[in-house]
Amino acid sequence: MRVVISIGAASGVIYGIKVLEKLKSEKYLIITDMAKGIIKEETDYSLNYIESLANKYYDDHDFDSPLASGGFQYDVFAVLPASMDLIAKFACGISDTLTTRAFQVALKEKRKIILFFRETPLSSIHLENLKRLSDLGIVIMPASPGFYFRPRTLDELIDTMAYKIMDEIGEKQEHKIWGKN
Repeated sequence: MRVVISIGAASGVIYGIKVLEKLKSEKYLIITDMAKGIIKEETDYSLNYIESLANKYYDDHDFDSPLASGGFQYDVFAVLPASMDLIAKFACGISDTLTTRAFQVALKEKRKIILFFRETPLSSIHLENLKRLSDLGIVIMPASPGFYFRPRTLDELIDTMAYKIMDEIGEKQEHKIWGKN
């Protein structure tokens, strides 16, 4: 399986990093400009390390990237995390970066799209944009970890969401779920 992951400019970049670390599939990565700053603020990971987790990394301004073309075949496009700014651009058809262009390509080619966001509270505009995208068949995933397995660490909470994202991508992992383990 081939997966395109964009790390967007929202708090919670650790989720995208953890999925990149755990995912066995062929991975293509975009990191938005603002996400690079958030990575430095929220984590101890270097950009070089994160880029090395992917089979290929593309700059968010590289419109010559194969990700900007419907001819490049892949199975899933995921934004981990997606900012409300990106979600608004997706909902309105704006293609001003490689991330937004790759989204538009995935949409027109009817590929699976996952938008994982971490935002609260949500305004009516946010909800309208999310509904519009959901109505198009896009998977909308809020960062809402469960507590039913009594996580003891922040890593356990982050991993729970990373595994849920990976389940949605189609790469099932052994992990704690409701009623098991």
